[in-house]
Amino acid sequence: MKQLWTYVVLIVMVYSCSNEGMEIGSSMVESSARTVLIDTCTVTLTTVKIDSLITSGKGVIYNGKIDSELRGKVSSTSFVSFLSPSYTEYRKNMTTPLVFDSLVMEMNFNSSFYGDTLSSHKLDLHLLKKALELPSSDAFYNTSVVSYLEDVYASISFTPRPSRGDALRIKLSNTFGEDLLSKLANNLDEIQTDEKFQNYFTGFAFVSDENSKAIFGYDVSESSTIIKLYYHFVEVEKKEYEITISPNTSTNFFSVNHNRENSPLENLQDGYQGLSSSKSDNITYLYGALGYYARIEFPYLRDLLTIGQAGNIISAQMYIYPIEKSFNQQHKLPSQLYLYIADDTNSNVDAITNSYGTELQTGNLVDDDLFSGNTHYSFSITSFLQEQLPAIGFNKKKLHLTLPESEMNQSFNSMLFGDRQHPNQRIKVNIIYSVYE
Repeated sequence: MKQLWTYVVLIVMVYSCSNEGMEIGSSMVESSARTVLIDTCTVTLTTVKIDSLITSGKGVIYNGKIDSELRGKVSSTSFVSFLSPSYTEYRKNMTTPLVFDSLVMEMNFNSSFYGDTLSSHKLDLHLLKKALELPSSDAFYNTSVVSYLEDVYASISFTPRPSRGDALRIKLSNTFGEDLLSKLANNLDEIQTDEKFQNYFTGFAFVSDENSKAIFGYDVSESSTIIKLYYHFVEVEKKEYEITISPNTSTNFFSVNHNRENSPLENLQDGYQGLSSSKSDNITYLYGALGYYARIEFPYLRDLLTIGQAGNIISAQMYIYPIEKSFNQQHKLPSQLYLYIADDTNSNVDAITNSYGTELQTGNLVDDDLFSGNTHYSFSITSFLQEQLPAIGFNKKKLHLTLPESEMNQSFNSMLFGDRQHPNQRIKVNIIYSVYE
């Protein structure tokens, strides 16, 4: 048999089942055991792309573009429709004229940003051709396409500081603002229901400039990605007011495009077959909003059974090393990863938990600031490999490594790690195996 495992003797322990006061038949029975550390386990890695992820109604939108040698070109465009605003009459004399002041879009950065945030960024707003309406699936996806007008309705150029809690304020059309104020004050038909209002004002597509070098996240709520109409009137003294136009938080969504040309993932296809790390520069990818996760398999685990007459796995620890220079302040490592057990139909049937089975393991990230090549995640997979050691056929299972579900469709968090053949950051599985001879 081809030797597929190499092993190093860690401790040699000799046990004897003989006892001077014990007879088994007419002879004494002796056996010995030794414990070995196996650290060259064959592990195959595959990047798998989920066909689509729901991104509507998540309370967040993303805009921007990033381009890197390892990740390729990633861009995101967002879409938001709005609800009919309410109007309260404050004038004592209804003939007192209302004076329009301004119409402003206000957007709060969330804590998620990727790429070069120090560079200038340009965001264009385009009117949607039709207000957003959930399709028969009751959701929009990262692959959904919505039509919008070619002409730019409003635009802003800025150098963002999202970590400081900054917000964007985008000036909108005065003409639209004046017309809307008139319709509200006169209680016209266009503002009577959300449906009628959305026929009057369809909403916006948020499109980043081709020269953008970062992707930013914005909150979508009653206080962010809102439109404010400012106006005043004078009755004895000047009175200033504002009207808030809130987003439809059930239909807002963001779409994602990934141009993988000239990147290690150039040949990645949709579907579970995925792309072997041997065909992607020995790198495997996790990538949130793109829907990428990793399949991990141990094809020759049963070869352990050829060592000695019998044996069992005492412990097994898996170490995953992110590719050096794939993470930094522009691309921070996810703080947690999850590991699931999948059956022969590729469905997740269980998860890798703590020893009590009460909590998911999360990878125990060790971030080595001094030597980034030592940064790693680790999982105890003892129980999984113990169960898989004798498994054959449809009983064989594999592992799925993924970001937490909330990060898969609500972030662009990513983690790139090396396989056994990567020149620097190699996945490692340490198995302590007891051999009986």
